[in-house]
Amino acid sequence: MSGLPLESRGIRAERGAPYLAGALLLAFGLALPAPTLRAQSTSGVVLGAVTDQQGNIVPGAAVTLANLGTGAKRSTLTDGSGGYRFSNTDAGRYSVSVAAAGFQVIEFEGFDLNARETKRLDG
Repeated sequence: MSGLPLESRGIRAERGAPYLAGALLLAFGLALPAPTLRAQSTSGVVLGAVTDQQGNIVPGAAVTLANLGTGAKRSTLTDGSGGYRFSNTDAGRYSVSVAAAGFQVIEFEGFDLNARETKRLDG
C-alpha cells in the first residue's frame, strides 16, 4: 500500500502547503520588532565653567585637556557663559589647565575619566 498515491489512500496532499507555511513563518518573523542594539560607548565628557574669585564668568579663557597616557592635547575657549566642554573624550588619565589674561593659571592634575562618565571641573 505504500506505493499508492496519497489520494488513493484517502490522504489529501496540498502541494503548496509547505511553502505557504514557510512563507507565513518568514513574514511573521519579519513583522516582529527587532531588538534594539546599543553600542557601548568608550568615551566620556569633561566640562566646566570658569569664573573669577567674585563668581563672575570668564568668557574667552583658554582651556587645555591633556591625556597623560598618550600626550594628546585638545584646546578650546570658554563660551559667553564661561563654559567649556570636551565631548567624545577617551577614557584615561587627564589634566586640565585654564588660562585667561589677568588671571592665574588653574591646573586640575591627574584625574581619571571613565567610559560614559561626565567629569565637571569648574575653575
